[in-house]
Amino acid sequence: MSTEMSQTLIKSTAPAKSAVNAPDPRRPLHAHSSGGRLTELPDESPGLRLHQPAERSRVSPAALSMALDMLPEAVLFCSAELRVIDANAAAVEGSGLSHTELQSSDLAKLFTADSCGQWDSFLARLRQGDMPASPVHALMRSVGGEPLPVIIRAQFVEGHESSTLLIVARLRAESTDLDAALSMAANRDFLTDLPTRSALEFHLRRLERRARQSDRRVAVLFVDVDRLKVVNDTLGHRAGDAVLRTISRRLAACVRPGDFVARYGGDEFVALVEDVPTDEEVERIAMRVREELVVSVDAAGVEMQVSASVGVAVGHCQCSPDTLVDEADRAMYLAKRGRD
Repeated sequence: MSTEMSQTLIKSTAPAKSAVNAPDPRRPLHAHSSGGRLTELPDESPGLRLHQPAERSRVSPAALSMALDMLPEAVLFCSAELRVIDANAAAVEGSGLSHTELQSSDLAKLFTADSCGQWDSFLARLRQGDMPASPVHALMRSVGGEPLPVIIRAQFVEGHESSTLLIVARLRAESTDLDAALSMAANRDFLTDLPTRSALEFHLRRLERRARQSDRRVAVLFVDVDRLKVVNDTLGHRAGDAVLRTISRRLAACVRPGDFVARYGGDEFVALVEDVPTDEEVERIAMRVREELVVSVDAAGVEMQVSASVGVAVGHCQCSPDTLVDEADRAMYLAKRGRD
C-alpha cells in the first residue's frame, strides 16, 4: 500500500474464530437451484412461515391454486436463475402474456426500475442469492403497455432438493398495508435512499447465520465524511444534504453489484463486501472509495471541498460481523486522526 494511502486508510484484520465446532468450509454459502412448483413445496419451509393446521393434508392442490388465483397481487414462482416457473391469474392478466408465455420469462423483463431506482440493485442481490431486507418500488409491464407502479416483496422458499424464489407484486395505489409502509420507512433512509442502520443490523444477523455454512472472507468499510459540519455551518444544511446524497451515490457505485451499503447515521456510512478473494482487492475498493468521495460544494459564491476517511476490517465470515464493524470504525478514526 502506498504511503499516501496509509495516511487515510488503516486496515484492521479480525482473527477467525476457533475451528472447534466450525462448519465445513466446503459447503456452499448459497444453495439455490431451479425447479419446484407450488404443489411441490415442503410443509415446513424455513424461509416462509405458514399456519399449518392438522387438516392441511386435506387441502387439495387445486384448492391452493384457486386461492392463489383469487389474490389481487401478482404472485410469481421463479428459479434461482430468476426465470418464472409458475404464476397466478393476477400475474398473467396484469402482464398481458399467456400463462405459457409467462413461464420461462426472465424476471428482469417483467419489471423495470422506476424513478426511485431500487429495482436494479434489488435484482443484482437476488442474482447473488441474497435476500433484500425490505420491499422495493418498481414498474411491472402491463397489458395496456403503460407500466404499473408496484411494490415487490421476495422470499426464497427452501424445498427438499431445490429452492424457489417467491415474488409478490402489489399495485402501489393499493398498498395500504401499514406494517409494510412502516417497515420501508424504518429500513430506508429518506435523504440518501440507502438502507438504514436498522437494515444493516438485520443484514449482519443474516451474515452471521450464513457464516455457519462457509468460511469465506468479508470486508467492512467504515466511511466518515470529513468537514461536513463546516459545510453545514458555512453554507447551510441544504448544501450538507446535497453532499450526503452525492457521497451515497458515489459510494454505492464504488462497490460491486450485490454488496451492501448503508447510511450508518449522520455523516457515517458502512459497506459490506463479501467473498473478497485477496487483501489487494479490498485495498483497491477502499482506494477507489477515497478517491471518488472528494466532493466540491459551491453555494453563494463560496466553494468548499469535502473528502472522506475510510477504515477497513477484513476477516472470515465466522468472525462476529459486529466485531468487524467495530474494528473498521476504529480504523476509520485512526485514519481521520492521521489526516487532522
